[in-house]
Amino acid sequence: MERIEFAAGVAAVRAMQKIDSLLTDSAKTLSVPPEQLPTSVERFFGEWKDLKKENEKLKEELARSRVYRLLEDAFELAGLKVIAEFIPEADSLELQKIATEFLKHEEVVALIASDAEGVKIVASAGQKAINCGINAGNLVREMSKIVSGGGGGKPAFAMGGGTDPTRIQDALAHGLELVKETCKEV
Repeated sequence: MERIEFAAGVAAVRAMQKIDSLLTDSAKTLSVPPEQLPTSVERFFGEWKDLKKENEKLKEELARSRVYRLLEDAFELAGLKVIAEFIPEADSLELQKIATEFLKHEEVVALIASDAEGVKIVASAGQKAINCGINAGNLVREMSKIVSGGGGGKPAFAMGGGTDPTRIQDALAHGLELVKETCKEV
């Protein structure tokens, strides 16, 4: 069974006027004649996809650049390099890329947070840090509670967040204390 919809008379005229109005408005928005609309939309969509890819590459380069800067400023604790950093307005994808870059360094514990759309917290722990007893999932879970949220993950990588950006520095400080306590026990 098929359902067929159609309009006749005044309803058909109104339907065609509505379609024509949408077409004209779309063409005006893109500054092209209506007959060139399909080609222009295809071109704009292709350009948008290319720009999105370029944006991702730039985010990866920015993440690598931040990693090297942060590694220089890391403090040593029981043979580990510990980083606790607030990165304003970084989205969760950017934080993930940074934390993933830190995973390439087995002696690094990274606690990073952002205030983009609430609070985002990401932690990573290299293999040497995990052997020391560090668990990124536990760190994120405890840090997220401070910013009125939740989170967790695996020992090497975890994500979380919350709703109270005024407590981000408190969460990072708490994460550092947890790392210090864990490394003292070993």
